[in-house]
Amino acid sequence: MATTTDAIYVLGIGGGFRAWPHLRFHLQDGASFWQRAYVAEPASGQISYPRLRTGDRELSPLLTATAGGGIEYSTSKIPNTGWVFTGLVDVGRTSYFDALYIDSRTSLLVSLMAGHTL
Repeated sequence: MATTTDAIYVLGIGGGFRAWPHLRFHLQDGASFWQRAYVAEPASGQISYPRLRTGDRELSPLLTATAGGGIEYSTSKIPNTGWVFTGLVDVGRTSYFDALYIDSRTSLLVSLMAGHTL
């Protein structure tokens, strides 16, 4: 089970510019077979271990909170004409609730885009 909530509020600030703040939250349970560690056990002269297993902490219970924003400049006031330049910056923090070795991480996303509208 997982849920993601994303909020953005676009502000027209004049002169062909728009800006927006951005917030995002992602919360998830672990996969049904997730375990922090898997144990092999002897069974009838053989070793028994779980059929499904993973070491990928992205399948563990976690929460990611992201905040940032962007700005856009359009060279034309007429829709679908001219050039559009966009810059985005987001910082995210992920907390792992049941993982070995790494209990959190911080991420940074920076994006610059330019395009001609048709």
